[in-house]
Amino acid sequence: MDVDLKNNMNGIRLGEQIRELDSLGFIIFTTTHLEMSYLAFKYKVEAMDYVIKEDYDFKQRIESCLLKAYNTYYKGNHKEGYISIKEDTRIINIKLCDILFIETTGVAHRIRVHEENRQFEFYGNLKDIQKKLTSNFYRCHKSYIVNKDKIEEIDIKNNKIIMVNGEECYVSFRYKGGLLS
Repeated sequence: MDVDLKNNMNGIRLGEQIRELDSLGFIIFTTTHLEMSYLAFKYKVEAMDYVIKEDYDFKQRIESCLLKAYNTYYKGNHKEGYISIKEDTRIINIKLCDILFIETTGVAHRIRVHEENRQFEFYGNLKDIQKKLTSNFYRCHKSYIVNKDKIEEIDIKNNKIIMVNGEECYVSFRYKGGLLS
């Protein structure tokens, strides 16, 4: 954001208002007015950087900031989370990023978790498990929840999802639209 917006409000004040709405947003100021940099501190904007337009490395600094912001945002949204499952006399901690999909079994209230190299079962229901999962998991069928990050291919004609390890699960007509969007 430029400090001089050629308006009755400067970029620093606008940054202050943005900060009130988004405490975690990334703000990079660009300007030819080095003397105004102290205002970013005065108004507690917490800018990521204050880049002078005439600097020889202007483009490189902006790119560096954008890359850092992207990586910070991406990692924040894909934290290595866990869910804990109680099974008889043990508690199983499952790393969310290891799950390919979760399905119901033929036995009432029995759930099977598929990871790339293992599967295990426990008593529970998909509705309760779904509440513990992050946004990259999608209920694609009444019997399946799939990790969208682990999908290799979607066979639209046959209503199948092929995972990165070759395993398949189904997607119902009802949920297919949400998965494809």
